[in-house]
Amino acid sequence: MTIQCHILDASGALSSHTELLKDLLKNWVSHIGGRLPIRALDICVAHHPEGTNKELGIGGAAHSGIRLDIFLDANNPNLQSSLENEFPAVLAHEMHHCARLAEIPAADTLGECFVIEGLACQFETEITGLPLPSFIPADVGGQFRDYLAASLPILNSTDFDFESWFLGKSPEEMPKYTGFAIGFGLVGDYLKCNQLTAAQAYAVPAADVLANVVRSS
Repeated sequence: MTIQCHILDASGALSSHTELLKDLLKNWVSHIGGRLPIRALDICVAHHPEGTNKELGIGGAAHSGIRLDIFLDANNPNLQSSLENEFPAVLAHEMHHCARLAEIPAADTLGECFVIEGLACQFETEITGLPLPSFIPADVGGQFRDYLAASLPILNSTDFDFESWFLGKSPEEMPKYTGFAIGFGLVGDYLKCNQLTAAQAYAVPAADVLANVVRSS
């Protein structure tokens, strides 16, 4: 396993966090990577407010099986706390995506998005020990079956609004992070039924996870 970490900070925006970032990467990359079949990976950390959760000042994106970004907002007042408390979860989430993307193409349908995000969210909790990813509201997570039922007509469609389902674009119609909550619950049921962890199921076909949902509809 070859994982290289890069802190991109030509502007110096992250200078006050550099040592903590180095420690976090040193402590967590090998721990998380050791649970996934990652052969090679570049991890880039950069000041990029547009890619972050606005409340937390941290976010991430997996681009392929060999590249992920951790985005930070150096001006967010919650960044220090988020680095200390959220960094392992964000890193785990994106590393799980990378492991999956190395084997399976990116998700196209709404149902496939539920699965890939649900797997990554479940993996987060395997790393952090929390019952639910911290960014998913407990009430939304508890109602995931109702939201899943509402998605059935377009579950296999590629014509859906990702930002509405996953990022709260229209909160009056759908709570923020609903798609992540659906995926977390849906995948959780699958893992429990098959006695698997999210780490073990990184490459499970989305159709397998969605099979019971499709049959029951």
